[in-house]
Amino acid sequence: MNQVMVWPQKGDTVGGRVLLSPNFGNISQDIYLIINTSLMVISARFLTRNDVSIEKLYRTFLLSGWGVVIICMWQLAHRLAGVPYPDIFFYSNPGWAVLNTQMAGPVPRINASFSEPAACAMFLCQILFSCVWIVLQGYSIAGAKWLIPASAFALACTTSTTGFATVAVGLCLLPVAIMLTGATRLMGNILRLVVGGAAVVGCGILVLVTAVPQVVPAAQNVYQSTTEKQQSQSYQDRSQADSDSMALVGETYGLGVGWGSNRASSLIPSLLSTIGIIGGIGLLIFDGLLLRAAMHARRTVPPGPERLVIDGMLSALAGGIVAACISSPTLGLLNFYLLIGMLIAAIARVDLQSRETVVQNSVAEFQEHLADAEEKPRLLTKML
Repeated sequence: MNQVMVWPQKGDTVGGRVLLSPNFGNISQDIYLIINTSLMVISARFLTRNDVSIEKLYRTFLLSGWGVVIICMWQLAHRLAGVPYPDIFFYSNPGWAVLNTQMAGPVPRINASFSEPAACAMFLCQILFSCVWIVLQGYSIAGAKWLIPASAFALACTTSTTGFATVAVGLCLLPVAIMLTGATRLMGNILRLVVGGAAVVGCGILVLVTAVPQVVPAAQNVYQSTTEKQQSQSYQDRSQADSDSMALVGETYGLGVGWGSNRASSLIPSLLSTIGIIGGIGLLIFDGLLLRAAMHARRTVPPGPERLVIDGMLSALAGGIVAACISSPTLGLLNFYLLIGMLIAAIARVDLQSRETVVQNSVAEFQEHLADAEEKPRLLTKML
């Protein structure tokens, strides 16, 4: 306290770093965390019930992806052609700084119902990762195949560097995921998906360029602004915040400055600077145990509702975490913790089903032995 400099939760009101001291951010961030984890635990326990269709909730998650895509197209039509758009309805919280008028050169940046384009891109990455993985796994979910190009186009409309970088990282992680699951048969599905996607994208670009030639210089401008992001002032400010946050780990002897006391630009510096090395290790242990349990559960159960949710949630969570590691200080949206709760519930349901199968087999075996024990005296009596 009063010895190290931190970035406050609302840096715009201060304009720079301040000395570490107790502040309202310590209380508010704790409240957010309690709400998020409570939702995760309650939803995980409730969804473990056999009379609850966990697959329907996953389909609702994909339906929310369609909702965001539609809102993106609606806002794009509003920004380009003046179609009526209910800004007051979507941005009704005055406590949020809403960035809904940004431009990437001549191209409007789309944020849908989120506060900024990067937040919208982060959610769309969760949808995109989940859809791609379940389609590759061969699940038949209505609309999932069409949601892949739709969410990818909506993601492109955000012109978010975070979204583009997350997709690039996801493409690199895809072979790793295939090796971890042992599903080498997915290579053929990937090839078909790539060829089909390339054909759709190529035809779409050809039609778009022919119908609207001015799209070409606009796309070049977006590409240039994305590749030159490292020279922008905002990138320099974010990098400085991350660097200062990582320095806090050493200045506090690895303990961190406390939850809510510092706000970095990306997830890992934000976590290490607040909960320290010990908290980071604890978080890694939880993630490792959860991943291990999920992989064990999907190996022990045939394709079905629980395995669908496990595959869909793992890929969606991966998309959100990768995006946050690139450019998000927290994972504070409620839907993220609901996804974790759904994953835990699916694992628990598989475990309960396995136990019930073991108990049923044991009862059947005991009944067979009991029948044999009753039959043997009868046979002995007959023989005598």
